[in-house]
Amino acid sequence: MPSAPIRRAIVALAADESRGVKQNCRCGCDGPGYKTRWAAAVLLLLCLGTAFGVHLPAGDTENMINFYKNLVMAGGFLYVINFGAGVLSFDDGVPAR
Repeated sequence: MPSAPIRRAIVALAADESRGVKQNCRCGCDGPGYKTRWAAAVLLLLCLGTAFGVHLPAGDTENMINFYKNLVMAGGFLYVINFGAGVLSFDDGVPAR
């Protein structure tokens, strides 16, 4: 169970999203959910490269655990690439160039 400050932050984020409030950060990137599919694609390549390049040698239990962990994370990134960020996406508010 998350701590009280984390629960309050989650509830506040959900309340802002349900009212259609989108907060911009000072760096100009529009916050979390910006170009989520591209970020997931980069992280997918990183996970697969690490899994097959570093953790593939058979026989070492710890390496195999990390190999499967990276494959599971790659599956999660495939999910994000396919379905996007959902209600947390800020891509709709960014004008196309």
